[in-house]
Parts: sequence; C-alpha cells; structure tokens
Amino acid sequence: MIHKGLVLSGFIGLLLLSACTCEAPLRLRVGMMRNAGCSPLALAVKQRIFQEHNLEVDVQTLDDAAGFAASQFDLVCMNLADLLVQPLDYRVVSIPGASHGADVLVARKDAGIALKDLKGARIGVTPVSMGHLLLMHALRQHQLAPENFTVLPLESRQLEEALRKSEIQLAVAAPPVSLSIMKHPNIQVLFRSAEIPGMIVDVVAVRAEIFIKWPQLAAKLEKTWQDLEAWRGQHAEQALTFMAKSAGLPKTTLQQDYKFLSLTEQRAYLYPEGQLLPLIQELQTSLLQTGSLETPHDPSRFLFIPTAK
Repeated sequence: MIHKGLVLSGFIGLLLLSACTCEAPLRLRVGMMRNAGCSPLALAVKQRIFQEHNLEVDVQTLDDAAGFAASQFDLVCMNLADLLVQPLDYRVVSIPGASHGADVLVARKDAGIALKDLKGARIGVTPVSMGHLLLMHALRQHQLAPENFTVLPLESRQLEEALRKSEIQLAVAAPPVSLSIMKHPNIQVLFRSAEIPGMIVDVVAVRAEIFIKWPQLAAKLEKTWQDLEAWRGQHAEQALTFMAKSAGLPKTTLQQDYKFLSLTEQRAYLYPEGQLLPLIQELQTSLLQTGSLETPHDPSRFLFIPTAK
C-alpha cells in the first residue's frame, strides 16, 4: 500500500512542474573596456545581478577597443566614440557614467601659459576617442579653431613620451594616462571635462538583431540596472572599492572626477528628444573631420527607447 504522504508530495511536485515556465536563460557575449565608465557593469557581473534576471553573461574585458569588431559581442560597454565606428548595428541601452574632470587638455608650461598663447603648437589626440569633442569645446571656449594648431593622431600610450620629448606641446588625455602625465612638474591643465558636464560618456549597447531575437531582453536589462543601483546604494564603499579596482584607477579619481548616472538620469539621454542624439551628431561631425570615421550614419540608429518613462 502506497503511503498517503508520498502520494500527496508527488501530486504537489506535479503541480509545481506544470506551473513552472522553465524559461531558458538568455546567454550574452559581453565585451567591455577596462575603464571607470564600464566599472558599474563589471560590478553587476561580480554580484551576479544579471543571473537574477535569467541572463547568463560571458564577459571579456579589453584594454583596447580594436578587439571589439572581430569578436561580434552581443552587448558592449565602451566610450561613445568607439561605438560610432563599430561595423555592427548597436543600440544604446544605458549611459553608466560620464567623465566629470577626468579627461583633460594639458600643455607643457614652457610652451605657454594660456591656450591663446599656444597658436601653432602641436596637439596630440587619440584618433578614435572622446578627446576630439573635448578639444573642440576647449578651442571654442577660447574663440580658437583647429586650424590654429597642428592636431596629430597619437595613441594614448604615446602621449606622455611625446610631451616629454616636446614632439607635441599639448595633449588630450584620459585616465590612466592623464593621471601619469599630470604628475610631471612641467605640465599644466588647460581644460577639464567638468567644463562640459555630461558630454564625455561611456555607453552600454546591444546588437539590434539581439533585440529582435529576444524582445524581453530590454526589460531584463532595465531591471538588472535597477537592482545594481539599489545594491550600490546599500554597499557604497564596497561598490566604490570594487569599481576602482576593476577600472585600475584610484578610488579618489572615481569619487572626484566621474559621475555615475542613475536610471532616471540615463533616460534623459535615451529618448529621441534627449541628450544622446545631439551628442552623437556633434561627435560624429568631429570624427568625420579628423578622418577617424569614414561614413556618416543616421544618429537615430543608435537610439533605443527604454521600456518605461
């Protein structure tokens, strides 16, 4: 005779199985830069917040954006300039952070004290970077034009030595290179990203075809970011320590020179009437002028409307 308890437990088990949707996890190949703006994403991976929303992420961290195109990641985190030159079709879903003083225009003190005194000088700028945007605003503020200078394309790792050898007199740099450059006694800062708040940004973007394949992904990513924001609020010091380590930067740099955006602040960028569209338009114009971008795109192709306003 079968025990009644066994029958009852078996019946309950069948009910639970029939009620279970047993949704398979969505698997995403994620590529992200090792920088401050992408450190919140690294924190979400560390705390397994993606998994809480049935997202399995295979993450690769890169020091150079050159590796993104060949890898064809489903989701990427990088600066906006790098995104604009990617061959794949991506949609921006998040603006995790903005440089608020970390990116700088520096000059040798022996070359001149003010930007207007440096006409004819050589400026080193990383070819595909937000540095072009920062430089254009610095020159505009002083009623100067790029034609007043010789702008040289230099990789970020070359800037410090080029300044030391006086091969260039000015440079636009971002951490960690800028932190090293500013330690030199002969270097002065002429302009900081804090003077153009909210413009030097990193973005999280998803391949357009992934949204077609998984229409539920947008809502899952938004919930992931909501939970990340809540976790950071409850564990502020722990979050800051991990994010600084992830970016390879001092905690003071993240505290003083970056602004990490809430979900509400991010939405202000993402709608068609928001901040992201004109920012893309301006940055694209700058990259086209320098030859870093060969073909213009419709800026709206990068937009994705969040699930809820």
